[in-house]
Amino acid sequence: MYLTAQEYRDRFGDAETIRLTDENRTGAVDSERLETAIGDAQEEVDSYLGKRYATPLASAPNLVRGFVAVLARENLHRRAGMVISPPLEKDAERVRSQLRDISRGLMTLPTADGAAVEDGRAEADSATSGDYTGPTFSEESLAGFGVPSGYAVARWRQ
Repeated sequence: MYLTAQEYRDRFGDAETIRLTDENRTGAVDSERLETAIGDAQEEVDSYLGKRYATPLASAPNLVRGFVAVLARENLHRRAGMVISPPLEKDAERVRSQLRDISRGLMTLPTADGAAVEDGRAEADSATSGDYTGPTFSEESLAGFGVPSGYAVARWRQ
């Protein structure tokens, strides 16, 4: 797991964690409920990261732990039937926005030493990577799109 139950409790405090997990009113944290929310949040994070990184990550950067914490907190509020406050809703949307940016390659994940996490994908594996040097279009690739045969096809970056 990217975030332990104790790390969650350290971030948000025992009082809030008890309030969100103690469905049976025992006065204690329901560890199973908390770990389920954390696990669900991690799966959501992995669903975004999986587009660019091999998941689960071997070592989660602090950024990812923060993502999981915010999404787990939102999950716990929903499961407890509580109204999600505007600040929490804004935090969760910010996390999802950043995750979308990561999945699109607009952001990268840092490692503990500050370098980018290796995504494990081959470089320049598509024409949209910017490193492709072959023709953008060919007569074969345009077949069926109404381009007449023998038409001179422009090539990008010859």
